[in-house]
Amino acid sequence: MRPASGRRCAPSASSPITSTRSSSPPLTGYWLSRFGSPPAGSEDVGEAAGGCTPRGSGRINWISVSTVLSAAILIAAEVFGAAFAGGWAFGNLFNLGEYGTYILQVLFFVLGIAVMVAFIRAAMRVEPFVTRN
Repeated sequence: MRPASGRRCAPSASSPITSTRSSSPPLTGYWLSRFGSPPAGSEDVGEAAGGCTPRGSGRINWISVSTVLSAAILIAAEVFGAAFAGGWAFGNLFNLGEYGTYILQVLFFVLGIAVMVAFIRAAMRVEPFVTRN
């Protein structure tokens, strides 16, 4: 269903999600059979107002997404390479043996994951993935 503005709307609780060609149950029947009541807020608030209320009022900025993804790939290669090399170097420096070296590499790898998560979160703030209207 599309309103006159051309935006997509979520299906209402009274209308089935599927077309007549599908054998899937409608939304209300599904929720009643699984959970006993339809989800909160599933009534047609948007259609009652004459249109639909979109979940997000923005578009994906693919340039920002590709920039952050490319930088993340480059930095991840450096971070995880340094984690592997650092674990090997410290393991051999302190004579920790084979298992000690592996343990250090795993610890540095986990630290690298934390660094990458922090980088991607910060990059998403600087380069927003969604442009607001």
